[in-house]
Amino acid sequence: GIRQQIDIACKALSPAVNDPYTAVQAIDHLTVVCCDLAVRPLGAKVYSGPGGRGRVIVPGNSFADYIFFIGGLFGHYGSSDVTVMLALVRLFRTCVEVLPAGSDRLDILDQAAAAALADAERSIPRPTDLERIRVLLERLIAQAQEISKEAGRSYDALALQEDVLGIRLALARNDEDHGKWQTEYLTAREKMATTQMQSPA
Repeated sequence: GIRQQIDIACKALSPAVNDPYTAVQAIDHLTVVCCDLAVRPLGAKVYSGPGGRGRVIVPGNSFADYIFFIGGLFGHYGSSDVTVMLALVRLFRTCVEVLPAGSDRLDILDQAAAAALADAERSIPRPTDLERIRVLLERLIAQAQEISKEAGRSYDALALQEDVLGIRLALARNDEDHGKWQTEYLTAREKMATTQMQSPA
């Protein structure tokens, strides 16, 4: 289960064990679980009796509960290890690939990825490690650009692209790099505004 995999990973990341490879394996297992959860109805379930009389509400976790729980724990215990954080961002990226057009869960994954990358930026001291995260972000941007070409997914992809470009902009290497990604970011925002105006009311 999710809790068991997280427990394994957190123990592996403890100073006494220091085994990030095991933590990455746990994240890979969690990726499969999260992709399955991404396309399932989640949250509280409501049961009614005959004729609609009587009602029982069974509480349940939402997709956001699972994603933020996983992201929060790895952000706390594994943010200083680049391999762990890259695996976590790949988890979010893989979930994006399986979601249908118009899913509100894309925004949840955007927020989780932004939080994970902010944790990594605060905790990872080596510029070369941050560079690897920049490269992964650029791949995610390219993925969003490809999704935008699919019918019915243009606005979703542009929203994802805008969010990730904003994070990439915050991790600019220098002034020239900042200028490049700022242009990309502003272009994505303009396309989003245009797409929204063209959408039927």
